[in-house]
Amino acid sequence: MISKDERSLLLILQKEEETSKTENDKLLVDIERLIEQQGVSNYELAGRIKTQNYYVEAMGAELSKLSLISLVLIIVFLYVLYRCWATILIPIITLLISVVWSFGFLQLTGGKLDLVLTVLPTLLFVIGISNTIHLLSVYTSKRKIGLGKHEAIEQTFREIGLATFLTSLTTAIGFYALLLIEINPIKNFGLYAGSGILISYLISIIVVPSILLNMNDAKLCRVRGENQFRNKLFNRLFRIRTNSYNKVLTASLIIFISAVLFIPKIKVNNHFLDDLNSSSSLKHSLLFFEDQFSGIRPFELGIESREGPLFTIKKLKEVQKVEQYIVENYEVEMLLSPLVVIKTANKATHGGTPEKYDMPSNEKELKQNLQFIRSSLKSGKLDHLISEDLKRARITGKIHDLGSARLKVINTEFEEWLKESKLSIEVQLTGGAYLMDKTNQSIAFQLVKGLAFAFFIVWLILLLMFRSVKVATLSMIPNVLPMIMIMGIMGFIGVDLKVGTALIFTIAFGISVDDTIHLLSHYRQKLKEGLSSQKALEESLQVTGKAILFTSSILSAGFLTLIFSSFKSTSLMGIFVSLTLFFALIFDVVLLPSLLLKFSSKK
Repeated sequence: MISKDERSLLLILQKEEETSKTENDKLLVDIERLIEQQGVSNYELAGRIKTQNYYVEAMGAELSKLSLISLVLIIVFLYVLYRCWATILIPIITLLISVVWSFGFLQLTGGKLDLVLTVLPTLLFVIGISNTIHLLSVYTSKRKIGLGKHEAIEQTFREIGLATFLTSLTTAIGFYALLLIEINPIKNFGLYAGSGILISYLISIIVVPSILLNMNDAKLCRVRGENQFRNKLFNRLFRIRTNSYNKVLTASLIIFISAVLFIPKIKVNNHFLDDLNSSSSLKHSLLFFEDQFSGIRPFELGIESREGPLFTIKKLKEVQKVEQYIVENYEVEMLLSPLVVIKTANKATHGGTPEKYDMPSNEKELKQNLQFIRSSLKSGKLDHLISEDLKRARITGKIHDLGSARLKVINTEFEEWLKESKLSIEVQLTGGAYLMDKTNQSIAFQLVKGLAFAFFIVWLILLLMFRSVKVATLSMIPNVLPMIMIMGIMGFIGVDLKVGTALIFTIAFGISVDDTIHLLSHYRQKLKEGLSSQKALEESLQVTGKAILFTSSILSAGFLTLIFSSFKSTSLMGIFVSLTLFFALIFDVVLLPSLLLKFSSKK
């Protein structure tokens, strides 16, 4: 209750459990006003109502900030591409309608905005722009050769309709794979992000043609002229693949092996303060309590008598043994336990003598203490520590934020000690913090499960599209390798795997496969026209390479805007998803053609 530097006192307030956020916010304001009225200016507040208030306000600010930054970025990219405001307005209108409908779906289905969902508008802006750009680019090229509006739209959908549908579907599948992860915020994010992508696709194929049919062609701008440097670059890349694709495959294999070596270095770990930036006022307050008092992490232990009442001399001595162990090994402070109650009762039944704050020495003293305890239970003063039948109790306290990886080791040692001690009482680690750690520890398995589902569904789509197991399998390699690289980078620089970073892989996979589908769709079309594999790849790269370069640039830059987030997990998501998409682009235009030339049929 007194800080380490002896300059601060700790005051703990307990409120009613069932109170609304509005009541909690009012209570927080009243507490701050009361403190300041007493002339106290140097104080720190923490706890559930403070944390809830901070996160809700931060989420509102985050939603507006990230949405605005991503929207401005998209407008800049569109202006660079079209240099014409009339054409820029078409995708912007489409995106805004998509976001409104997606949040309408969230409200309609009873969903609630949380920290993870604050990135939803950014996701929809960045991912949704791709379909609109592809539709506009093909439409304008068809109008340029003299087709009428209806015919140009019809041919646009015939040419890229399937590809845009499949890219939206595979992206949505990447998000829907998160439904397999047994963590509610992640499941909700997967549901609403995946649904938002499909809503965005439906809006684009309805709104874009409607605007184009009613728009004066004089106001519709064309994509800027050919870029000679870009054409030479793609020609050069293709010559490298056709002349030395074995070198490309060897280099890719070396990258794969190098990344795999660092993957085991990834730790599943989580700290309470991980997600807060150093500039956060809440983090400043929590660090004060972490450093000066007993820590900020709750410690909970459940105790139950296997047979008969818990409050016997023998069993209380076992509780004392457990309590001594956790104080020494977990460094639990602010400890409340059945022993505190029984010692207090013993002191009270002996006239408040300080020396009697101790365990009862015999059954007679214990019986007197139990009468005191039962009386306190009836008044509701002890029901948070001891059950009414005196068979169950809890030990609660505070420990420092050691991190889930360190605590996993300590917990394992404690459970082994319990087995060796052969106690007649049952002891169980519990509480919200412990359960959160257990969930986080299973994140690696759940991540593999979600990714495996997404891989299989996307592979199945590619199989149905090309009717070739070999092509479908080869097509997966350029999309799996970037994620292996990201895992290797995380292991190399020491980024822990936790709930926030686990989202990176399924999101990145669902988006990065889009480029593969566009390239392979055009490749299949050219093969049907009778071109050889090499010629079909060359023309596909010349046509789709430019489009996927531009859309990948928008996607990478769009996700990179998440670095402006106030929360570290969101910033890391932006950095690593952007890197994954960049690597996926490189492998799509370099490795995929090499794989197809080396292993696929010449037909």
